[in-house]
Amino acid sequence: MAILQKGQIVRQGSPLGLVSELTSQVWAKQIDRKAEINPNWTVISARMLKGKRSVRVWSETCPAKGFEQVEPDLNDVYFTALLNQESEQSTMAVPISTVA
Repeated sequence: MAILQKGQIVRQGSPLGLVSELTSQVWAKQIDRKAEINPNWTVISARMLKGKRSVRVWSETCPAKGFEQVEPDLNDVYFTALLNQESEQSTMAVPISTVA
């Protein structure tokens, strides 16, 4: 399996292998739909479920009180691969300076 972004392979491997790499790193919590998502969380996905927002977060440790560790799935693999790629691109960005 390969995950592409803008025509480039950003992750590849067997589906089970890629999912197992995220073991113990995916956390879930249901929050009030009007509650703000903490900007310090690395959110994999958020969706409405029974009137509340179900949030999945990528973290090596419990991100906050009330989160439960959950089994990762292929959606988590896909979105963490894209998040990882975005993070790498932003740290490689070179600021453009202007000549005064």
